[in-house]
Formats: sequence, structure tokens, C-alpha cells
Amino acid sequence: MILPAVICALVIGLTLIYASYLDHRDRRVAHRIWKPALIIALPLAAYTYIFKVQPLGPHILAACLACSLLYLLHRQHFFGGADAYALMIITICLPLHPWTPIGAQVWFPTTVMLNALLLCVAVPVLIFLKKDKLPGTYPVPFMIPITAGFFTALFYGDIFTGILSLLL
Repeated sequence: MILPAVICALVIGLTLIYASYLDHRDRRVAHRIWKPALIIALPLAAYTYIFKVQPLGPHILAACLACSLLYLLHRQHFFGGADAYALMIITICLPLHPWTPIGAQVWFPTTVMLNALLLCVAVPVLIFLKKDKLPGTYPVPFMIPITAGFFTALFYGDIFTGILSLLL
């Protein structure tokens, strides 16, 4: 267990829950809600990068590339600004999993994103199976699958790898 990463996960998790609530209620998440998480998580992430991540270079390069890609996807309107901020904060502040999950694990930010995408796809399928028709717009703000993907990654691991292992 990496204590600084555990504290980061707790702070980011609480922020994601609040952001999900705001996104569901108002369909808007103010930039200021990320500041407390960053104030607490960035120094802990720096400690984790310096003392726990080996080799350091590839992790920093991967984080820079991932954040650049997330920014470009946001600018192209694939998802909103709050979604991009959430994924960038996870990418920067949690380079390693805080503890060993039950399921398979790849790079933690990738696991969160894959889990969020799979959960995002599951929502319309479940609505279709329950109601036999889909609404005209996506019924759930993406912040909610991001939050669910984050907690799933923390406590289970990679859903995609779990599904593949069941199929193979």
C-alpha cells in the first residue's frame, strides 16, 4: 500500500462524488471544485513520483501524453471540461494504484478510463433492456461513469480484462 496514493485516491474520490452530484443536478461543474483536490493531491503525487515510481521518465511522459490527448478530446467536444479535468487529475495525481486490486490492472488512469467507457456503454443497454426504447440523448452525465470507473478501478481493477478473461 502506498499511503500518499491512498490519500490522493480518497481526496479525488470525494471530489468525483461531489462533481457527479453537481453534473447530474446542474449539468455543470465549476472549475473551483477541483482546487482543494489539487492542493492536497499534487504534493502527495510529487512524493509518489519521486520515491515510488521507477523508472520515472516513462510515467511522466505517459502522463503528459495522456493529458494532451484528453485536452484535445475535450476541445473536439468528445466530452466536457469537467470530464477532462477529472481524468487529467486522476492521470497526474495517481500514477500508481494505491494498493493491489482484486482484478487485473494496467496503468491506473487507463484502467479508470476503460472502466468509465464500459460503464458508459452499459447504461443505454440497460435502459433499452428495461424500457425497450432509448431516449434521444444520453441519459447520464459522463462524470458519473468516470466516478464509477474510478471506484471500480480502486476496488476491483480493470473490467475490460475481467470480461476478456471470462470470454477466453
